[in-house]
Amino acid sequence: VELKHFFGGYITKFNLARKLAQSGVRTRILTVDDTPQLPRDWQKRVEAYAGLDGMFDEVEIAFARDHDAPVEINPNDRFIATTWWTAHIADAAVRQTSRDRFLYLIQEYEPYTHPMGSWAALSMSTYEMPHVAMFSTELLREFFAAREYGVFAEGQEAGRENSMSFQNAITMVDPPSLAELEARTTRKLLFYARPEAHGARNMFEIGLLGLSQAIQRGVFGPEWEFHGVGAVDGGDRIGLGGGAVLELIPRLDQDEYAKLLTGHDIGLQPYRLFQGHQS
Repeated sequence: VELKHFFGGYITKFNLARKLAQSGVRTRILTVDDTPQLPRDWQKRVEAYAGLDGMFDEVEIAFARDHDAPVEINPNDRFIATTWWTAHIADAAVRQTSRDRFLYLIQEYEPYTHPMGSWAALSMSTYEMPHVAMFSTELLREFFAAREYGVFAEGQEAGRENSMSFQNAITMVDPPSLAELEARTTRKLLFYARPEAHGARNMFEIGLLGLSQAIQRGVFGPEWEFHGVGAVDGGDRIGLGGGAVLELIPRLDQDEYAKLLTGHDIGLQPYRLFQGHQS
């Protein structure tokens, strides 16, 4: 649990835990990475996200990495992996139970989040482990099916039988009316800007080049402002040429993020293109 990295992917994981608990299943979240010093109100901050109000009354949380003693489990426990490195842990843990596979919450094809090296190879190997796949979006499920990755390695029928998909929830936003847009004297573009190394898959540099070229070609005039959202810290200003500047906005809570979206005219998110397909 690290609040500055608590983006949509983690909101999804906690919502899944909450839904399981509400269905009558005893549910526990095990953290496997070192946990930084958390503020006293950290649970309140987590519960402020959509769908998570009161979740810690229903879901147990154990900071497994922060204790010397092993975490006790029951032979009938089931495990859910939410990242490639927790998949390695879940695969080992399942062998100490009566189960033969784990549920794998797959929110992206994680080898693409690393340079082609050891981490990418370790990530890729998790799709060969016995699991049932839970994909965030049918589009991602079709990506795996088309390439016969993971549960689809044994064929389409087996892949469909051992997988499911869901549509990610998105932040509720009240769109501005046409009259409000027309009344604005300043135009604003919001760029999903992730300059950190761990966000390289979002192709920050490609988006930056695209904006710079568009400004040089006169697509955007002097009435336009350029803001970047998604960086962990923010606060930086990056020159785009022609006097234009991209301002990286510090992390916002969910309500402020919704207001930010409403206050902009258009958004930019570079597509990721792999093997001739969009993902």
